[in-house]
Amino acid sequence: MQVMQLLVEGRVQRVGYRHYIYTKACRSFLKGYVKNLDDGKVEILVIGEGEAIAEMIKHAKKGPTLSWVYNVQVFSVDESIKGEYEDFRIL
Repeated sequence: MQVMQLLVEGRVQRVGYRHYIYTKACRSFLKGYVKNLDDGKVEILVIGEGEAIAEMIKHAKKGPTLSWVYNVQVFSVDESIKGEYEDFRIL
């Protein structure tokens, strides 16, 4: 299990981006959350197997039809937090 944080920049708020990520995460059995940030970015925390996280990064870079993503930063997060999440949520 890995824990990764993604910070997504672009036109990613008010375009269905969080719901898009939520759907992809649930289909891949990932845990964590997706939320809008005050600065216009979207934060994604994903907990899961490496292959599923790699797919999520691809989805984050693509986004739904109305979005426009120009940057996705990916950070490793301390794995000790993985027990705090039982599912994937939109915050």
